[in-house]
Amino acid sequence: MQCDEEHLSHSFVLDPNDNAYINENIFTQEELREIRAYNRAEPPDMPDNLLQYLMTYEALYLYLSNYMTVPGQNTVYELRQSLLQPLDTIGNNFVHEIHHDFDWIQYAIHAILREYESGFLKRNHHEEWYNLHVWGPIVDQCFADIVDMEEVR
Repeated sequence: MQCDEEHLSHSFVLDPNDNAYINENIFTQEELREIRAYNRAEPPDMPDNLLQYLMTYEALYLYLSNYMTVPGQNTVYELRQSLLQPLDTIGNNFVHEIHHDFDWIQYAIHAILREYESGFLKRNHHEEWYNLHVWGPIVDQCFADIVDMEEVR
């Protein structure tokens, strides 16, 4: 009730590392430790070929983050051309059940690149804009290969 904005707990999302639970006397440190430990599952290992594919976009990240420019890629157009290359290695053998994660990575990077190119990422927007333009491609589509799972906001 003390929050200025909607807290994740309104959506039944519990972050045991959120200090608000201690500050507002919702949980004790011991209770938060118990929550962290209960039915804890380790994230699965990323397959090497998917990690290698994801790393092909490291240059894109560095370019957009202004940490450096990519040698030989002085324009976003050239960067866009390199964005289209990695998935081509699958060729005509695309199988959704096997290559979903590769396809999703390309889709998410492409969607964010489009927002960058348009200049929209430099502007402030309402939360719903971010849900649609940023979190939709990145988070919602990530789970599109899970049968009977539907993302709801």
